[in-house]
Formats: sequence, C-alpha cells, structure tokens
Amino acid sequence: MDLLRPIRDYFDTLVHPSVQHDALTAARHRAFIAPRLLGSVVALAAFLYDIDQKRAATILEEAFREVPEPVKADGGKEGGEHVVPTFTPSDFDRYLTGLFEAKRTDDILKVVARIRLEYPMGENDDAATVTPSVRDGQAVALFWEGKVLLDRGKVSDAGAKFSALKDKFPKSSKALEADY
Repeated sequence: MDLLRPIRDYFDTLVHPSVQHDALTAARHRAFIAPRLLGSVVALAAFLYDIDQKRAATILEEAFREVPEPVKADGGKEGGEHVVPTFTPSDFDRYLTGLFEAKRTDDILKVVARIRLEYPMGENDDAATVTPSVRDGQAVALFWEGKVLLDRGKVSDAGAKFSALKDKFPKSSKALEADY
C-alpha cells in the first residue's frame, strides 16, 4: 500500500509556475517542499501514535521509505552541493523509537548515519556555535547510538556515549533521557 503516492505526485503541482521552466530552481523548490510535506505526514503519525500505534508506525515507515536518501541541493552561488534535512530531529527520534521497539537495531544505525549526514557537526565544533536543529539532530544520533550499544550488552561503551551526550548537549531532552 503506497500511502504517499498522491503526495509525491502532487509535489510537481506545488512548484510555483514562475520557476517551472528552470529545472534547477524547480528542483530546489521540490527539495524545499517535499520534506515539509512529508514532515506533516510524520506529524500526523505522531498524533495517531497515542490512538493507534500500529497504524502510526506504518505511516512513519512509509514516510521514511518515500525519502530513502538525503536530498542534495545545489549550493547556488557558493558552488558545490549540500544536503537538505528531510525530517526534523524529533521526527527521526519518533521513527527510531519504533525501530527500537521492533528490535531493528541495524536499521537504527543506518538512520543515525543519515542524521549525522543531514545535521553535520564536526568532531571539534562547539555545540553552542551550531544551529539548534543541528544540536538536536546530533543529540538524537548520539542517544540512539548509546541505546543500541546498551541493547547489545556493551554497557561501558553505551555509558561513554551517554556521558558524551550529557557533556556536549547538556540542555537536550535526550541528555535527560540518557540520565534516566
């Protein structure tokens, strides 16, 4: 069952007519519209989660299947290309929670790698100098790496991840959850 096919087909009609003649600009518009629209579907799934967890998990899975790869956009005047975040860190967190409950730890690590790609932060970067979404994305990634390690019985490695999370992102809700 392809729940998002009508949405995907609708993307092209949402691109403003003034830019439809320029393929690059139209692609940028689609890259801007798609994650926000799919994020709305994820928000719907989050709302349904309290009512019908099985149906919400199906919708989340479908949304993440529709955008299997990070969206790359042209850097414009700066040149090169960059990755456009497809989902918010909280959307990733909800999805990872479902994967963890389904015991799909290998899939969790793939999603964590995607989060790190979409919300990049260098090893030596100060968390205070990056955007809040990058901080949140990195905190979610670090938390789930620790959670997978803990699930696999690697308690000391998990503890190191959770400790790094609390040190680097002390105001994150994931730091509080790791402390619990």
